[in-house]
This record gives sequence, C-alpha cells and structure tokens, in this order.
Amino acid sequence: MLTFLRSVCPKSSDIGTYLGMGFCFCSFAGLAGTPICGALVKKSGYYLYASIFSGSMVLAGAGSNLVARLYLSREFRVVI
Repeated sequence: MLTFLRSVCPKSSDIGTYLGMGFCFCSFAGLAGTPICGALVKKSGYYLYASIFSGSMVLAGAGSNLVARLYLSREFRVVI
C-alpha cells in the first residue's frame, strides 16, 4: 500500500495523511470481513465460501487500486 500511495501522493509532506486515510479504510474492511467470513463458515460448515468471499474482496481492492492509479497517472508505468 505504501508504494501505491507514494505514487499517487502529489507532495512528499502529505504521505502520512494519505497513509492514515488508507489504513482507516483498511481497518473497516478488517472489522467487517471477519464476522462475514464467520457467518459463511457457520452456515455452510466449510471454508470454501469464506475463501471465495475473501479472494473476491482482495481482487476488488486490487482492481480499485489499479483504476485509481491509471486515472491519476494516465499511464500504467510511473517513474518514482
């Protein structure tokens, strides 16, 4: 997450603010994901659905980071 935030942060002095906001959003995901996975395991008795849910959330997060980076930089490779 640090390298992504460094590439989208316009000023070096704002990196701490960007990191704080990024970790804030990650904390909500961690807080909500555990009970959801627990409910999926309890309902089905298997870890398959919890694994599918977790994997889909990881892919959604990676996709949103990619879209944000492409939107802000207008190209895929950025020299840091």
